[in-house]
Amino acid sequence: MTEGRWDFPSGYTDDPNGAHGVKSAAIRLMAKEWDIFAEALGRGPFILGAAMSAADIYAAMIAGWSNNLPSLFAKHPNLKALHDGVTAHPAVAAVWKRHGL
Repeated sequence: MTEGRWDFPSGYTDDPNGAHGVKSAAIRLMAKEWDIFAEALGRGPFILGAAMSAADIYAAMIAGWSNNLPSLFAKHPNLKALHDGVTAHPAVAAVWKRHGL
């Protein structure tokens, strides 16, 4: 939900001048959410440990939408490892390539 407020802030306020505040709050909240996720992920490399799951694919996709992916990965190397592991999987790589990701 937070990503939606960052990407489409005007859809979350009736105030024509409120979109900027919605977006800045979303950016701040997303950083906190990634902190929580990265801590829960631990050493990973995936959410369930060594085995990749659909949840990892979803997390990698959402991470890829980050407004500053290099900064996110610098702060959370374990999230980068998850993302790299997901995108290296042949089935995922083929689908993402087909969709230009």
